[in-house]
Amino acid sequence: ALGLTTELAAVATCLLGAMTTLGYRELAVGLAVAVAAVLAYKQPLHGLVQRLDREDVYAGLRLLIATFIVLPLLTDQPIDPWGALRPRSLWMLVLLISSLSLVGYVATRLLGAHRGIPLTGLTGGLVSSTAVTLAFSRQSREPAYAGTASALASGILLAWAVMFVRIIIEVLVVNRALLAQLLVPWCAVAITAAAAAWYLGRRARTDGRSAGAVP
Repeated sequence: ALGLTTELAAVATCLLGAMTTLGYRELAVGLAVAVAAVLAYKQPLHGLVQRLDREDVYAGLRLLIATFIVLPLLTDQPIDPWGALRPRSLWMLVLLISSLSLVGYVATRLLGAHRGIPLTGLTGGLVSSTAVTLAFSRQSREPAYAGTASALASGILLAWAVMFVRIIIEVLVVNRALLAQLLVPWCAVAITAAAAAWYLGRRARTDGRSAGAVP
């Protein structure tokens, strides 16, 4: 039976063919891969949409408004005599924290707190461990994350561990002469953070199983 997905896929196919005819072949190929991926993951996406509520939609819309409406209106020129306050740069930090919060929320809904939160901490640490710390600290006060303190702390520590490793790699690329002095202490700190994250993640899984066993 034909549905909305089938009809939209047919329209997308026609539009992609038109783009190819007009000479936008590379863009058409990229969009075709994206459309094929969406169609392949149709069932998981349906399950995700069914679990969304009104607040989830509002959160996504607020992030889109902040990114595509507010950000273009902000200037990158400093607004203070010292040249430290740049509205666009400050807003980019806000968007980064908000995006990590949304990614962490979606991952938690899909994978569970004991897997989604650490995964967000690992990937977020590649971008900004500070943003991960702020995002998870703010989420720890929300009712939706009640009982996930250990998982959130594990995610923060994982982001820190990734940050320490990232610094070692950056020093290796920029100035190898400093590597001998920094390698041992930074590796020790990274291993300590990773071990603490593993312990807290294990405790979060134990707490989750205990909570699930309570009638």
